Amino acid sequence: MTLVTTTEELAAVCERLARHPFVTVDTEFLRETTFWPKVCVIQVASPDEAKAIDTLAEGLDLTPFLDLMANEAVVKVFHAARQDVEIVWRLARIIPKPLFDTQVAAALIGLPAQIGYGDLVNRLDRETSGVTLMAKGAEAARELRRFQPIRQQVQLGRREAELGAADQ
Repeated sequence: MTLVTTTEELAAVCERLARHPFVTVDTEFLRETTFWPKVCVIQVASPDEAKAIDTLAEGLDLTPFLDLMANEAVVKVFHAARQDVEIVWRLARIIPKPLFDTQVAAALIGLPAQIGYGDLVNRLDRETSGVTLMAKGAEAARELRRFQPIRQQVQLGRREAELGAADQ
């Protein structure tokens, strides 16, 4: 994931993202010493690319990002969207729409209402493929290490027969 630090880069990225039916969005912010959150980084992605926007970069104008958030032709996908939406509201007085919240969707299919993104991904991975792809806690990290040889083979594009058994 590359870092976007100029308005020109941001405009080009947002123009490409706007060509997709959906984009994923996540904000990283400081809230400990402020009443309102101070956005520091915005992560955006499409099926083709992922970028991190350095909102603290000198001279960066977030208008292209905010225009993308206002673009009703593009679904904005968030996880636990409340604080992300609050940030967009504070910046531009808009609510991103249409919006899809993966945490709300998970609750609607019977998963815990406050499930974290890492737990959601791990649970879906285990239930669909039997493999944990993302480790966000000690237990998940131990489980993920078990599959390291398989992951390396997949990354290298090698068949199991060429390298021996994956669990050796």
